Amino acid sequence: MKDKINKRWAVVGLIWAGVIFLTWWNVDTMDRIRSPRERIEISHTEMQFVQYNSENISSVLKKKALFCQPVESLKLGCLSVESQLRSLATEYDLKEFKTKCQPGEDNQGSMPIKLSFQGSFKRALKLLGVLQKDYPYLLIKQVEMIPYQLENKIKFQIFCNYRYRITSEGMTT
Repeated sequence: MKDKINKRWAVVGLIWAGVIFLTWWNVDTMDRIRSPRERIEISHTEMQFVQYNSENISSVLKKKALFCQPVESLKLGCLSVESQLRSLATEYDLKEFKTKCQPGEDNQGSMPIKLSFQGSFKRALKLLGVLQKDYPYLLIKQVEMIPYQLENKIKFQIFCNYRYRITSEGMTT
């Protein structure tokens, strides 16, 4: 009788082993089939997203490019910014205009610039508005104002962070 029960347990054990093996094999087969389908579906969804948002993506990339000025060297970039700022100061009739670029050794992609000038509050505000709008690569960090009591002028010191990107255009190897 024990022999008969042992044989039945052995058969039940083999059946359960077969069930477990077939379940594992079925799950593995489903994973192998599902993976390519998921990849295809994900890439299709990404393509739809890119097509639907291509104009927004391109405008964001263009805006991002404006936040760094492409220059061939840091010195050329600094001279360019100084020239642009000097012409703005002349346009807004700001006196005693001075710029000071402060290149550092570890500033990768940014450099502090200090502007100082004298002028009316209204003209200085116009200059700050133009800097924010037309020169996004010049991030204004701090503005100091020292009023003159006898005159209608104010001495300004503006601290900016000049963001640049060194390009290899025009360079030969």
